[in-house]
Amino acid sequence: MWESLIIVSVILVFFFTRNENKKREEQDRIEEERVIREQERIEKERVLREQNKREEQERREQERLNREFWFELDGLETERELNKVFEKLGYKSELTPPQNDEGIDHVLNGEIVVQTKNTQSKVSRPDLQRFWGSWKDSHKKGIFVSIHGFSNTCEEFVKLEDKPILLYDVDDVVRM
Repeated sequence: MWESLIIVSVILVFFFTRNENKKREEQDRIEEERVIREQERIEKERVLREQNKREEQERREQERLNREFWFELDGLETERELNKVFEKLGYKSELTPPQNDEGIDHVLNGEIVVQTKNTQSKVSRPDLQRFWGSWKDSHKKGIFVSIHGFSNTCEEFVKLEDKPILLYDVDDVVRM
């Protein structure tokens, strides 16, 4: 009789253990599926964030192609946006600090200085002469960007005196 009890006990332990193992395996499988679904959800969110970021960048790029975009910016915003344009054109662009920059807002490839103006009026010759005086002995070339354009005397100053200065207005910036 004891033998029968032992056999029954062993059988019960075997089935109980087997049942517990199956339950544990099922729980492990369910947990693994949950982890996989969570990883898939996280990946989908990451992809969506990246897509939204790309779309936002494309939207900003499209805005830059609009003249009104540039007219609505203040001076520092114009400098930052132009910095992005120069970098997209392949220049290593260094944005100078906003104060005490002596009329130089960007340095491109360490050689070309850039001044940016986004005022309601055209830039006049004295502004251009100050810009020329601030870098003529230290750099090879200058670019003066005036979103609202230049007076005729600026163009004369550059052409007649053969200065290595390029003058860009909003249309030039949009084309860039």
